[in-house]
Amino acid sequence: MTRVPRNPGTFARNSLLVAALTAAGIFVFASRNSGDEVALERLPVATTLQPSDDGFAFPNFTSRATPEQFDDIDMLRVAGAEACTNGVTDPCVLTPQANAWAQMVNQARQTGHCEGMVVTAASRFDRSKSPATSSLSNDGDVTHAIFRSFATQFFPEVRDESDEWAGRTLSEKLAALSRELAAGRLTYTLGVYTDKGGHAVLPYALEFEPGDIAVVRVYDSNWPGRNRYVRINLASGTWEFSFSAADPTADPAPWTGGADMLDITSMESRSTAKSPVGDEAVDETLLLIRSAALDWVIQTDGGEISPLQAAAQRRAKPLHNNSARQIPEFLVRVKSKKFKVRLKGKTSLFIANRRSVIRVTHSVDGDLPIAVDGPVLQAGGEGTTVSVAAGDHAVSIENLESSVKVSENALQVEAGGTPAIIVDDSRPQLTVSGTPEGVQTRPGSELSGTTVTIPVDLQQAAELPDLPSAFTRDMTVEGYEVDTYEPPAEAVVTATPVGNAADSAPFVEATPTSLAATTTTTAVTTTTSTVQPRPSTTTSTLATTTTTTSSVPVTTTMTTTTSSVPTTTTSTTTTTTTTTTTTTTTTSTTTTTTTTTVPLTCATGGSCVLGDTGPGGGKVFYVAPNGSSYPWKYLEVAPANAATSIRWCNNNVTLLPGAFSRNIGTGQANTSLILAAAACTTGSAAAAADSYVSPNGTADWFLPSILELHLMYPNKALVGMPNSRNFWSSSQNSNIYAEAQSYLDGGNPSWYKTNSIDYDVRAIRYFGTP
Repeated sequence: MTRVPRNPGTFARNSLLVAALTAAGIFVFASRNSGDEVALERLPVATTLQPSDDGFAFPNFTSRATPEQFDDIDMLRVAGAEACTNGVTDPCVLTPQANAWAQMVNQARQTGHCEGMVVTAASRFDRSKSPATSSLSNDGDVTHAIFRSFATQFFPEVRDESDEWAGRTLSEKLAALSRELAAGRLTYTLGVYTDKGGHAVLPYALEFEPGDIAVVRVYDSNWPGRNRYVRINLASGTWEFSFSAADPTADPAPWTGGADMLDITSMESRSTAKSPVGDEAVDETLLLIRSAALDWVIQTDGGEISPLQAAAQRRAKPLHNNSARQIPEFLVRVKSKKFKVRLKGKTSLFIANRRSVIRVTHSVDGDLPIAVDGPVLQAGGEGTTVSVAAGDHAVSIENLESSVKVSENALQVEAGGTPAIIVDDSRPQLTVSGTPEGVQTRPGSELSGTTVTIPVDLQQAAELPDLPSAFTRDMTVEGYEVDTYEPPAEAVVTATPVGNAADSAPFVEATPTSLAATTTTTAVTTTTSTVQPRPSTTTSTLATTTTTTSSVPVTTTMTTTTSSVPTTTTSTTTTTTTTTTTTTTTTSTTTTTTTTTVPLTCATGGSCVLGDTGPGGGKVFYVAPNGSSYPWKYLEVAPANAATSIRWCNNNVTLLPGAFSRNIGTGQANTSLILAAAACTTGSAAAAADSYVSPNGTADWFLPSILELHLMYPNKALVGMPNSRNFWSSSQNSNIYAEAQSYLDGGNPSWYKTNSIDYDVRAIRYFGTP
């Protein structure tokens, strides 16, 4: 893995900056390695960051909002060749230990990606990357860049720095932020914690108010484009942060804490960290604990660790993913090579160091003791699976009390009173099970891939109860209002120097190929999937309604004009001359047609507003704003259900290729992908929508994506949707679940694909040209 050296010029520039600012009386601060108290001058500083431009347009999202996961390509970029079997990177086949580390990241991602979003946004801002972060959509390499940034919080070097800063005073932390912001750099992310949750935000400006109050302006991924802040009382040593209120000035229950519940973490510690796998030196062990019960305990030489301890004694820190969750998740660092863990209920636990990664799934209520003594693990029993991975070898032990010893080239397993079982190069992965017939073994292990299976009782909801629906907090939704940050007149505002961040940092994304409403390139595969490309000037990918003028004759007026023209005819003979004069009256008729043009309606190709009847006989529920990149103008919902009480699919185990997108404008493509899977061609929600024909004969209907269903909900009465029932979307989020929209309470349930009770189908269609 390529290591990123420190830039020797950085410290010289910082020294000059510090000298200049100190001489000007702006601030005085101590280095983070100094124990000296900090005198902080109250002068505001700001970068040029605007959350509406330099933050993501979509809000912080759960793992169920995307089909992507932290995978082998991400692991290779984060850990380098040490993650690959035999060090071969092309192609890289992950070692079981690397797979297990990736599974730990994927478990932690379930509730949110705040750490990844703010780190990625800071990195792009510091390198003046184009296009603007706000124009990126949540798919392809953009999503994987967020995953990689999120994963950096598990690096030992990052935890070292975060914990060191947690022990500093608020003045010291503000001084460090002030120094970097005055230089135009987004050097630090900021973490805030409650008893049950942790959240990461990105500081971009610092202000001061009377009464020893500092206000740290932050990009908060939960509230795209909005001006959010952490308010710090330097006199009392406390801080306050509005997590869930749309108006942070009127939050009835803000997060609050002291200096130990607020930390900062630099980009440098993330970019210079060593590989988290493959190094035999065990300098510390990291535990990731998700448990339905909070009375678990870790016993070490230095005392007990529990989430129920008082804040001053607590050494268990909530993870940086999001909010105070229904099922809290904690990170615990243990320096001792010998420790014990006692679980008190259903738990999914990872124990990771550079020598090995252990996964314990305790799926029953009751105690489970676990003992780690250097290279030896003792754990297991009925209802428990213990998996151990070290380098190229892995073993999973099901329903058996066991002991596993990690050696340099093998794993030695003792379980169920059988002779020792050796896992080595001759059988590198093995599962050992306790069955009524005795101890049995089979090839393979739980750690053969990056996908993590989390017990149902430990899974989080797709939407967090602490926050409004993600749909209502998305900048791409019409009517969403964003803020513009205006620093105080006296603030030092510094433009960002180009190229501050190291381009080879593991969390830095490639040039995004996945932009809003354009071609999407998925980094996990070697193929490119194009969904609804922007049409050329001559070709449209969807049926186009052409506006014409219809002339209907209403009145025909016959006007007769008479004109008399004298005509003389002369006839001459040789014998007699006779002159005859004849006057002839000639009548000519001119016909004039007067026409009246009847204005076009929405149904006949005219413009539409919400609630209009569209060409398909349904109601218009969305009008794309001017300048939109969608290749259509309107969304229309069918006048009646295509099906009632129907399954999403009659196959509950198949993860369908594609059909994951939640975005507006992807329902048609999702439906096509679902119908391409043999298991879902008949008796499915997609098939019902696809085969629906409206009363006027329109047949180009499809199953909407979840965000298309969200668009309909606020106008459900206007477009004739019922006030009850759930409606399937075309967005699946696992091999088991697909997403739906509740028209009773506006919720976003994910449910078993084979469930049919209370799940209906209402098809939609696109029409009109932008």
